[in-house]
Amino acid sequence: MIKLLDTETLNAAPTKKTLRDKANTANLKRCFAELIDNCIDFWRAKEKHKEKPLKIDIDISRDQGSNKSPKPIKKVQIEWDLCIPHNYLKPLVTLGESGLEDGNIIGLWGQGAKIGTHGLARGWRITSYDNDKKYIIEVPEDWILREKDWELELKIEKNKSNKNFTKFETTKLHPEKWKEETQNEDVPSLGRNQPIEHELRDYIGSTYSEFEDIGEGLEIKINDRKLELHSVVNKDTLENEFLWIPGYEPHVDIWGPKKFSDGDELKVNILVGFHRNPSKEKAGVYLYGNARKFLNAHKKSPIYTKYHAEQTRLRIHVFLKGPSDKIPWGIPEKEGLNEDHPSIKDISKWIHQSVEPLLNSRIFEDLPTKQMDIYSMRGNLDNLMSKAQEDGNFDDEEKETLIKLIKNLRNIEFEEKYVNQKRKRGSKYRIDCLNKKYQRKTKRLLKSAKKEKNFFKFHLKIAEVSRHKRKLLKGIDISKFEKKLEKDSAEKEEKEINSDDRDLSTKDNKFSTQVQNKNEGEKENQEKKKIGNENNKTKKYTQTTLNSFNQNLDELGKVLEIDNREVLLGKITKAIKKIKKELDKDFMTEDARLYKEILELEEN
Repeated sequence: MIKLLDTETLNAAPTKKTLRDKANTANLKRCFAELIDNCIDFWRAKEKHKEKPLKIDIDISRDQGSNKSPKPIKKVQIEWDLCIPHNYLKPLVTLGESGLEDGNIIGLWGQGAKIGTHGLARGWRITSYDNDKKYIIEVPEDWILREKDWELELKIEKNKSNKNFTKFETTKLHPEKWKEETQNEDVPSLGRNQPIEHELRDYIGSTYSEFEDIGEGLEIKINDRKLELHSVVNKDTLENEFLWIPGYEPHVDIWGPKKFSDGDELKVNILVGFHRNPSKEKAGVYLYGNARKFLNAHKKSPIYTKYHAEQTRLRIHVFLKGPSDKIPWGIPEKEGLNEDHPSIKDISKWIHQSVEPLLNSRIFEDLPTKQMDIYSMRGNLDNLMSKAQEDGNFDDEEKETLIKLIKNLRNIEFEEKYVNQKRKRGSKYRIDCLNKKYQRKTKRLLKSAKKEKNFFKFHLKIAEVSRHKRKLLKGIDISKFEKKLEKDSAEKEEKEINSDDRDLSTKDNKFSTQVQNKNEGEKENQEKKKIGNENNKTKKYTQTTLNSFNQNLDELGKVLEIDNREVLLGKITKAIKKIKKELDKDFMTEDARLYKEILELEEN
């Protein structure tokens, strides 16, 4: 039996080092976003929150008495127009507590607001005005350094303002993150080269842009200047930023929902389209969780494995809606991708299925930039068409025709071009490029246009095979262009035949003599071997002549250096077309007689 010497009680309470390290390494933009996330989650937790928009005011105060440029920042304040109820105050400051565990929220792990507040300031204060009471939590500047002291004082006063709102304000800025900023020199600790106000407008406007589309009002101001939130699925954004090539318009696929073992579901909508501005940096996958963007222009495994450098116009926006822990965003910062998340496999599969039709047609790779740009809905059409004409090989009449065609495209109702493009798995195709037959047609058209260096034909034909054919070609008489295109095609084919004939004639002189000699020799042999009746003579003559033809064909292949028998016969057929007129004349050249004999043998 082992004798017990003693027992001790171990204190497993966390230290503030974990919180301090995360706060120190979080950049300023992320700190602001963490507090905005908390505002949104408290707002969404309220019943009927959609009836009143959430207003958030961010104020960054600078020392106006300083002679430095830009002037040093001395205080940050964030105010939003709803109160934090008393029962949510403790989770607000307790590491690991959220207080909000139900619904499609953003935060879940109980760390974001703590990282955000301590990342912005060493000392700070939160004041919440809730009906007749005012709650005040003030954090001293040395509190984060006191390892074992986790207690904070909550002051409760009478609310004399008669308003419900919450205010966060700094009393001591974070010493490392708010160093003097300069406009012309990069500040390594901040990783930026412009004032924070400018970066915040870009970052916050992009991160929360989708709140414009989902029916939840969100108004954010920075120093009294309202941010414009432009959803990527907003009509103006789609028409301004995307190309509307008939059959390849921006479209939405509705996938899922992804079901989990605990009964939760994740809804997945994917917008795919070609952007007006080609960019290697901005191409790729964008992920949004409950309307908050958390991944920008991702181009690699595990979420998207088919990216390559030519896909500079392809934009893939994936909108996820569901419980926060079912969304594959980074923990706890909600930035970047959690590659080990169980939803990744299905999301990646649906992304590839949505993109596949566009990849198969290779339109974005093979159609020159100037030819794609004419399908912009908002650009100056005359300028776009003039640039397209430079390398499109079409004349002024064709240019005017294309201008009319694109005007017709712009006049098609937005709802018909885009809203009705949404499709659910298993539903009928509502956009042409999802149809493989259409893919093959457009691919052939593009290949032909590039070969003939005539993109007018491509633009006209792609309109003809599109489901919008009637509206695109309204007021355009394509019959005269079809005749012209047929004539051009015939002339080109004639040139190709002539070119092939010249190639053949350079090598055929020697061959003609060889073939004639062989034929004469064969005829002499046939005369020496006459037997029986005339029928047997004819059969043997025919057989021998066919054998001779095969031998001559082999000799011709050697002379022309063509091993493939089908290719050789194709060359001969083209040559035969050239001399068809001569075959009907009483007088024929030796070459014509020779080819006539070959033609008769080929037909036999």
